Amino acid sequence: ICGIDWVARQRDPRDASRPRIEVMSMSLRGAGADDGRCGRSNDDPLHRAVCAAVDAGVTVVVAAGNDSTDAGRWVPAAYDEAITVSAIGDFDGVAGGRGGSCRGTADDRFATFSNHGADVDIAAPGVCVVSTLPGGGYGTMSGTSMATPAVAGGAALYLARRPGARPAQVRLALLEAGDRDWALG
Repeated sequence: ICGIDWVARQRDPRDASRPRIEVMSMSLRGAGADDGRCGRSNDDPLHRAVCAAVDAGVTVVVAAGNDSTDAGRWVPAAYDEAITVSAIGDFDGVAGGRGGSCRGTADDRFATFSNHGADVDIAAPGVCVVSTLPGGGYGTMSGTSMATPAVAGGAALYLARRPGARPAQVRLALLEAGDRDWALG
């Protein structure tokens, strides 16, 4: 929470009305729910912090989680103010399902481990993603924590071309730009 608060306080030195850090990517979860009031009615300090960051102009992107369950059971994935990301398999970078499979997930298919539901806003590649590994080197990792940075990167690219866009505008642009040619299967 202190880190979220710190990010929200950072202001652009050329224009104090804009955030210095425009996108925040988070991969964490705890049991909880969205009270619809930014944590004021259920005394949720994490929700209050996320809402304050969004109010400060920071686009908040969060991992949905890897429990094969409703993302609405977990925070911050349940928060409407955040962009919640599930994972799909995408092994060739194009739609059509011809990229093979990895660890039981076929190309352009929803990852079976990924949380799902009404609180999920978007899905991105999160199966067998090449990543740096703890202790050094590279390997493949899977999870919504692998998918979330791709969406955060998309948000950053959008903001680079549209300085001053608000988090709700970023969310809408990402959803409109998304490819719907994949299967829930």
